[in-house]
Amino acid sequence: RSWRRRWFVLRGNILSYYKNVDDPEPAGTIVLKPSSSSVHPASRKIGKPNAFEVITEARVYSLFADNSNEMDDWITHIKRVLNQVDIS
Repeated sequence: RSWRRRWFVLRGNILSYYKNVDDPEPAGTIVLKPSSSSVHPASRKIGKPNAFEVITEARVYSLFADNSNEMDDWITHIKRVLNQVDIS
């Protein structure tokens, strides 16, 4: 698998990713839904340190952070969003 650096922004329940840090528009978005999304550490599964997975109905996104603190922060913030979003 070839890895490409992306920059992520979490706003509400939308996780947007950018090819370059200064891109005005995202290359893509991931919609986080409590009923069908999850996030968890995945360093052993992926074979890369600080790796985690964001799982949605559409696909599994394998991501990794620059360090373990950043990984923990991303997982915490995504879990917080998944616990707060109301999709009524």
